[in-house]
Amino acid sequence: MQKDTLDSVSINGGFSESFEMTSQIWIGFGFTTGLLLVFIWIVLGDPYKVLNEVQYNILRVLAALLGAFAAWFISGDSIIQISESLKGVDFVISGTLGFSILILIYLKFPKYPKNITLPDGYNFNIDPNWVFEDVVIAIAGGKSGNVEFEGFDTSHLKSKMKPAELSYPNELAAIIDLARFSISNIPPYKVTILNGGVYKLSVKNE
Repeated sequence: MQKDTLDSVSINGGFSESFEMTSQIWIGFGFTTGLLLVFIWIVLGDPYKVLNEVQYNILRVLAALLGAFAAWFISGDSIIQISESLKGVDFVISGTLGFSILILIYLKFPKYPKNITLPDGYNFNIDPNWVFEDVVIAIAGGKSGNVEFEGFDTSHLKSKMKPAELSYPNELAAIIDLARFSISNIPPYKVTILNGGVYKLSVKNE
């Protein structure tokens, strides 16, 4: 398997003896700060948020821009030349450190995962904003009559779930393991299948 490698790096130049905050630098600093806040908001704003492909590509561009601005603030107008090998193709990046870091991060940033093939069995996606009760009913065939809850209170049934891709041997195994995808605590429970294929979830007595 061909691996991406960083063959060589050379840097020329550096800081001058005196440094003055010009209007251009202030504008760059403000722009960088704004990008950083947007980047943090996308990554940490909702820890259970699943980024779609467009949002992920925006994150990729923001990361490259932040790296470029950071390199510019640290190194000034230093010139860098990078010999790089990407997917078997050798090339050279030459320019200011900020520009080179921009290109390097953009090229090296992991691609958005596509065409994920789940193993055979029962595969199911938990959508954002779904609650525990919704997910159980959806797994049980989408009809509330296919599920019975015993010992759960409203807060348990309406507990928000983390978006996730489930892959289990069957529906029963998926329902049994659902509690670990809940944002709030759901009490331990057991699942039995009644006549007619009805799933009964019962809170375990401590």
